[in-house]
Amino acid sequence: MTRRTASALSPSGTRLAYTPLPPAMNQWKHYRGGRASRVWIQDLDAMSVVEIPQPEGRSNDLDPIWVGDRVYFLSDRDGEFNLYAFDESSASVDRLTDYTDFPILAASASPDGSIIYEQAGYLHVFDTGTGQATQVPVAVTTDLVETRARWADGPRFLRNFDLSPSGARAAFEYRGDIVTVPAEKGDIRAVTSTTGTHERSPAWSPDGTQLAYFSDASGEYELHIGAQDGRGDVRAYALEGAGFYDDPKWSPDGAKISFTDNSRRPPSRNTSRRTGLPRGLP
Repeated sequence: MTRRTASALSPSGTRLAYTPLPPAMNQWKHYRGGRASRVWIQDLDAMSVVEIPQPEGRSNDLDPIWVGDRVYFLSDRDGEFNLYAFDESSASVDRLTDYTDFPILAASASPDGSIIYEQAGYLHVFDTGTGQATQVPVAVTTDLVETRARWADGPRFLRNFDLSPSGARAAFEYRGDIVTVPAEKGDIRAVTSTTGTHERSPAWSPDGTQLAYFSDASGEYELHIGAQDGRGDVRAYALEGAGFYDDPKWSPDGAKISFTDNSRRPPSRNTSRRTGLPRGLP
C-alpha cells in the first residue's frame, strides 16, 4: 500500500478529517503499536477534535473521505483492509465491504458521491446510496509491438533440459512447451503444444519411455507425466507445495520423483519423503 490520503475537507468546509500519524503498517502488516493510524475529525469553527472509535487493541484507519455528513475510511480492524463509514450523529462505525483475501487500496470519492477503490488488481465503484460495490471492466486497446502475434525462433528461448537415458534425444523447455530433439538423426517432436499454458522443467524417466514436467494448465502448477513421444494421455498430479516447482528428479527405479518448491518445507505425512508425491505414484 503506497499512496495514503492524509486529510479530507467536508462538503460544508467546516470540518476536516485527517490522519495525524503516518501509517506504520506500511512496514508491519496488522501493526497495533502506539503509532497505529487513526482518523481525527476537527471542527474548524470550535477547534474541537473527535476521533473515529477504534476497537480494543487498536487498528489502522486510513484514507478518510467525506460523502455528505459521513466519513468513509479504510480499516484493518477485522483483518484485511475494508471500507467503513463513520456517522458523527450516532458515533457508529459500519463495515461496508467484506474482503478477506486482498486489501482495499487507495480509495477516493467521485462528484456523485460514489467511492472508487482498487482491490485484488481490479477497480470497484461503491454506491453509497445502495451500499453495493460493482467491479469496473477495464479494456485497454494497444498496438504495442510486444503484444502482437509474431514468429519466434532461436536458441535464446531454450530453458531447462534433460538427456534421455540413452543419450539419443534431449528434452527442452522451449517458450512454455516441452520439445525433444535428436542427437543425430530424427525429427524434432513437440511433446506439448499448449497456447496459454506454461510447461517447464522436463525430466526423462530412467527407462526412457516417459517425461515428467510441471504445467499450469489447471491454473496452478501440477506435475504432469506422459509418454516421451507426446502420444496418449497425460497424468496430472496436484502438489502440496508452495509457489513454483523446479528440478524434478526420478528415482533409479522410476517409482518416485523428487522436486523443490519455493518454501523448501518438508513433505507432509500424506506424501512420500523426498518426493512430494502421494504414496504409490507415479
